[in-house]
Amino acid sequence: MTEGKSLFDWDYTEFIEVWSEKNITKFQQKFGTSPVSLSQSLLISEETSGSYWLISDFKNEKTYNLKKVNETTVEISEGSDLGNRSDILNDAGTIVPRLESGIGTDSGIIDALKRINFNNDNLENLIRPDLSDKRLSFESVYPELEVTYKMLVEILTSPRNALVSLSSVNVQQLKNHVLKSYDMTKKIIDFGIGTENENIREQHDDLSQEINDFCNEVKNSLLQVVAYLSSRNVEQLRVEFKKTVTDAEEDLKKVISDEVDKLQQIGGEINEQQAEVLQKSEEKFQEIEETHLKYQNQLTEKPISQYKEIFAEQSKKHRNMAWVWLGVTSVLALGFCYIFWWLLTDLQSAVSSANQFFTIFSNLFAKGFFLSLILLLLNRSIKNFAAEKHLEVVNTHRQNALETFDTFVAAAEGNRETRDAVLLAATKAIFDANQSGYLSAKSSSSDTASPVQQIIKEVIPSKSSSDSD
Repeated sequence: MTEGKSLFDWDYTEFIEVWSEKNITKFQQKFGTSPVSLSQSLLISEETSGSYWLISDFKNEKTYNLKKVNETTVEISEGSDLGNRSDILNDAGTIVPRLESGIGTDSGIIDALKRINFNNDNLENLIRPDLSDKRLSFESVYPELEVTYKMLVEILTSPRNALVSLSSVNVQQLKNHVLKSYDMTKKIIDFGIGTENENIREQHDDLSQEINDFCNEVKNSLLQVVAYLSSRNVEQLRVEFKKTVTDAEEDLKKVISDEVDKLQQIGGEINEQQAEVLQKSEEKFQEIEETHLKYQNQLTEKPISQYKEIFAEQSKKHRNMAWVWLGVTSVLALGFCYIFWWLLTDLQSAVSSANQFFTIFSNLFAKGFFLSLILLLLNRSIKNFAAEKHLEVVNTHRQNALETFDTFVAAAEGNRETRDAVLLAATKAIFDANQSGYLSAKSSSSDTASPVQQIIKEVIPSKSSSDSD
């Protein structure tokens, strides 16, 4: 805002007519034809009788000066922003006179009243204890006066949106009672000062009666206003409480959702790791089977006895792998025992905690999950160890059988039937599914076949095997 900038001129006779009518609507209409417009929160006061008026626009935080230029013209110009004017509408000393002589909208009156520092901290001074010796204090009417002042304080400290919803009658009553309260205060403070006459007791009684009448009038006219504002405050508190509860529920749901997402992510990662371990194990078994099939197909091209080094190498390889899986099994077993001991320790401490169920459940869920994973890996490790030991024993047996195979074949060369019988027995001893003690009898015997079928399957390569080579 440019302070002092002239906005427009108003015919003095027309202005005085509108001012005498106390018609704020016409003020707003007149400003509506100018570059600026007035809000609904206005207070118009006469600063200098017949020559200077002030419009305070609380909502827009602006002021406008109306000055009489001559007998025919009133100049309207921009004033200072309300925030920069400490000399007007700042305390009771500047607001009360303007409320008494000026006019305003309901919202403007409310905004002006709320700017008053209506403080009852020094209310006890109204007892006038300095007049107690003469029995002229106001101690008898003070309780009623205190209740009345506190009622006015309670109303003026209510939220603005609740006060502006009051009816025009209630707003005018509130304004009149606040102005009257300052008048009562002044009369009590000034009572007896510079007065020494025989009618002072009668004046005291009249003022006491006036105070009583004022208190009763305030209670009767504003009691419903206090009740209404209290109900508004209760409703506002209820809404705020409901909003707080709703926000807390939303925050809780978000936290739970985030935790569930984290758990699902961890579960997915563990499932991927399990699938990877199983896939590697299957690839390992498939590699062993392919290697065994390759060796079987090569038996038809070279003398069988030359492959004893292969079985010796395989036996050594499986023995080494068995030691590896035994080490893995031992580590997993120790890990299982440690986590199980940790779980028992936490459960024992959870028994004495305040929230036993939640603490026990969280421990069982978290540590039970890792125990299950270790059990799964431990089971797979034990199976791999048993398989490796089984293959070690079987290949050692095959190595021993091939070490003596040539001797038996050479001994049987003179007798075809004996040679065939020795060859058949040796072949069965080499390629039969022998029990090693590391696998169950059911698993060991599942692949067992007749000697002739075993020779055809193990010694003579199949067509598919030959094609694959």
